[in-house]
Amino acid sequence: MNDAGGTAFLRRALRFLDAARGARHPHARWLAAQEEISVPTARRVINRLRDDFGAPLVYSDADRGWELRDPGWTFAPAGLTHRRELIAVAVAIGATTASADPEVAAALETFWQRLAGHLDRERLQLDALLRAFSSDWTEGRALRHPVVIDAVDAVAQHRLLRFNYRSPWAATGTLARTVKPLHVRCVDGTPYLLAEESSARRVFNLSYVDGLTLLDQRFDPPPTPVEGEWAATFGAWQGGDPIDVVVRIAPPDARYVADQRWHSAQHDAWDGEILIRTLRAHHSPELIRHLLRLGPSLLAVQPDDLRRAIATTARELALRLEAE
Repeated sequence: MNDAGGTAFLRRALRFLDAARGARHPHARWLAAQEEISVPTARRVINRLRDDFGAPLVYSDADRGWELRDPGWTFAPAGLTHRRELIAVAVAIGATTASADPEVAAALETFWQRLAGHLDRERLQLDALLRAFSSDWTEGRALRHPVVIDAVDAVAQHRLLRFNYRSPWAATGTLARTVKPLHVRCVDGTPYLLAEESSARRVFNLSYVDGLTLLDQRFDPPPTPVEGEWAATFGAWQGGDPIDVVVRIAPPDARYVADQRWHSAQHDAWDGEILIRTLRAHHSPELIRHLLRLGPSLLAVQPDDLRRAIATTARELALRLEAE
């Protein structure tokens, strides 16, 4: 939290100021009803506006409400909200692209526009923050990871990142990396960083990052946006041409899977009780492992090379377990 009390205070304060600029003469009970908070909490918002931030609010006994004597008054840009809170809001907006609730997305977008209207957009890289993060997952656990906030900040500011990286899939131990961060994306509940290292594009699982530091050295952003490079990914896989995947899933698991979002461009259809899911993605280890999780519910997979890869993986696993 900061001296402004966080984004909840700011949202409530902006709503109250808007009403006070007009002829509404809002009072604490009105704000409490609008924000679904207690009347004492609403009074604290008004008192902080007047006493801590110097808002020229005057109570009118005749109108039984508050009036903003200077309609042009607003918060000073400095100290309005902490940068990490701004990044958190930008990350939340990115996560709503995966949400099926348009009201949530609309509310966050409206709040962001109101917030940005009182800040120095260029100095704080507000537009760049929105481009720095995307997600196909709305569950908050991965989004709360501390390195996600710092990585998004580095992407927006075009600052080099240094961190220690140890992947459980590699035998090389912990390695120190210095990269140009290009985009952060949450895929299937895991945060990933798309970065440039030694002129090559790489993807890092941010769950395996330790000691992340933003360096003072800056770099020129890529000439074209990189968000589209994630469009056909599945997990962290990059490279190769995407393929059209068709999966048939048996009941009763079909109904459960139908509520899951695997991919931003998935499409579902039904053949009786059988779910037919199609998506365009890379032929990748992540995709194979994801389909293997369906177990006996997996009835069929296309194309053939993906089906054979899944069968080979399952056969090798069965032989290994039988040998044990």
